[in-house]
Amino acid sequence: MKNYLTLASMTDDFREVLERYDHCGGLFLNWLEFGHSNQLHRPKNICIETFTKRAPANSWWHASGKSIVKPKELLRPYAPGSDVDKLGYSFLSPHLFKTDKPTVHTDFTPVSYRHWWRSEHICHDVAVCNHYRYRSQEDWRVKCHRGNVCDACKDNVNEVGYSLDEWLHGGNWSIEDMAILRFAKRVREVLGTE
Repeated sequence: MKNYLTLASMTDDFREVLERYDHCGGLFLNWLEFGHSNQLHRPKNICIETFTKRAPANSWWHASGKSIVKPKELLRPYAPGSDVDKLGYSFLSPHLFKTDKPTVHTDFTPVSYRHWWRSEHICHDVAVCNHYRYRSQEDWRVKCHRGNVCDACKDNVNEVGYSLDEWLHGGNWSIEDMAILRFAKRVREVLGTE
């Protein structure tokens, strides 16, 4: 993590970061998974100011992330195959994309495609994508009942795998990470809350 903190603070203009990867098809940013920070109710402050505790740096939670790809290099979203759909379009992933030139991590390691939602390599040396899965208990209850696009039955909380017990234990992380707070003023300005 020390390289991430020093390199990422060199610029706030992400276009300058992307220039380093101009010869690649895409860039995969591993996320940092943030927990609920023991918030029971939806906070008045913005997310990045409220949920500041994340999983440890070596956690498997950080294996997932999001891709930034060049449209001209895009072959297709990556998705797991199925018996019905041999090309793998049965479930399109917002995480990984197949590109003509390699999609890489920020340290130029090529992305692995063993799973639809993550790459085995975890790298936070230049940039990250903060991910807020748990948020407040109030937000989690809404999420449980809403479900998501890959849930078989969004009305049954047990079937979709969401529970308050999962919220309590799954997002109960202790690593305080305030690196993103340097963007808080600008985020509030964009949201019109400044």
